[in-house]
Amino acid sequence: LSPYKITPADAACVLKGGCYLTEKNIFSRYITDITKGCVMGFKYFDFGDDYSSKTMEVCFNVKGQGCRGLIRIVSDNYENGEELGVCEIGLDDGIYKACIKAITGRHAIYFIADDNYTDWTAEMFKGKRLFELKEFVLLKAFTVITSAVILFTALSGCGSDKEDKKEKVRDLTTAEIVTEMGLGINLGNTLESCGDWIDDSSITNYETAWGSPVITEEMIAGYSKAGFKSVRIPVAWSNMISDDYTVNPDLMKRVTQITDYVIDNNMYAVVNIHWDGGWFEKFSTEYDECLKKYTAIWSQISENFKDYGDKLIFESLNEEGYYEDIWNRYSGSDEGKAEAYGILNSINQEFVNLVRNSGGNNEKRHLLIAGYATDITLTCDPLFKMPDDKESSCAVSVHYYTPANFCILEEDADWGKARSDWGSEIDLKELEKNMELMKTTFVDNGIPVIIGEYGCATKNKNPESVRLFLTTVCKEAYKRNMCPMLWDITDVFYNRTTCEMIDSQLAQSFLDIAESQRN
Repeated sequence: LSPYKITPADAACVLKGGCYLTEKNIFSRYITDITKGCVMGFKYFDFGDDYSSKTMEVCFNVKGQGCRGLIRIVSDNYENGEELGVCEIGLDDGIYKACIKAITGRHAIYFIADDNYTDWTAEMFKGKRLFELKEFVLLKAFTVITSAVILFTALSGCGSDKEDKKEKVRDLTTAEIVTEMGLGINLGNTLESCGDWIDDSSITNYETAWGSPVITEEMIAGYSKAGFKSVRIPVAWSNMISDDYTVNPDLMKRVTQITDYVIDNNMYAVVNIHWDGGWFEKFSTEYDECLKKYTAIWSQISENFKDYGDKLIFESLNEEGYYEDIWNRYSGSDEGKAEAYGILNSINQEFVNLVRNSGGNNEKRHLLIAGYATDITLTCDPLFKMPDDKESSCAVSVHYYTPANFCILEEDADWGKARSDWGSEIDLKELEKNMELMKTTFVDNGIPVIIGEYGCATKNKNPESVRLFLTTVCKEAYKRNMCPMLWDITDVFYNRTTCEMIDSQLAQSFLDIAESQRN
């Protein structure tokens, strides 16, 4: 073999430590499940007899797995051969290179994987998948390394079905898109994790702060295998944001990578600004400054994703669009109500205007508009207005956690007594009433609906009631042509280690609903 020509990963003749070849498509076979200590060997390379350079370069084309890794390059024997150098591998997909010792003659080459964590995070990433290896090449002259980059790009990136999928905008209405979104799930308590106590030295610290492991493509692929057609990706963009509201580039890269995982596995991705530390409540008192921050963040998101196709949907905000310091629904008065609604309506209009004018495919991007407090009754109020959109490509978002004393309370609180059971005739009629209200207010009037979150606590709950609630809400929304998106956090309904649903009966019920007839 010539080391100076691109060598595909499937040329490996030695694979140890649990890594193996997987076929992505008929043209691509990668080495996957690469963890610390895995060995990948290639025999034999003829390095020639050119002694003019003491160093050479190695380039690896890899698929990132959200972990920092190392590849140790060793000649002849992976146990006691000569180490030629080390290449650092980052979190993201890309081409990584290193300068290593030059050799001549005929040699086997081994790549030994290692992680790149030496601080307190080392234990957290123990046993994690580090990257997938696509191909590699060695070069004697550093000055021509860009040629290898160009070659990798030409051979493995441009014109692929995957890229076409990301860039393609089809002639579909938003209602047709929402139908294609099928059943959805939230990647909860992950990229929206925030808090003053979190070590802000890396985005990974935020991603894992609320209990999630580092997200891998395998985890996301498991959603697709479970039958989900869409994934909502809540994001706290204020993590490590600068004073001028510039989003941390590592966060933008990580959101992009996970969005790619979703789209690459043939699902729709919904990206939003989530609770984000609660600054949305200040719109009622500091509107101009909050709008400055809001538009700055969405300008950067829009620019980053402007070439993505219609598999990516932007959501204006989460459920924080309500202003109780101006109007409280329980006050018994309508004083201030129009003003409170007006703030949210204005934010949503600014969102649509900004995205539509941000270039690329954003001119026609399908958008998700947050209802008032994402509450069904409040969103169906005439004071809530969908924004003007020249493309008529907006859906409305509400959340469903009703009744709250079953869905939210795990134990009694001053505002309610926790319920462990759900499913009475009264419960079922309440659900049907709410779903019909959304249908007659929006769906029947040409405005698609996404239930951006629905779910319930599981602690101190009857498992049968939990299962009944989730499947009934899902079914009632789905049959009315809405997209229900399950709120899930680490290892509640979906196991992020085994990458499968925890409750097999619930999983099958979701699959049955997805196959059922819609109205």
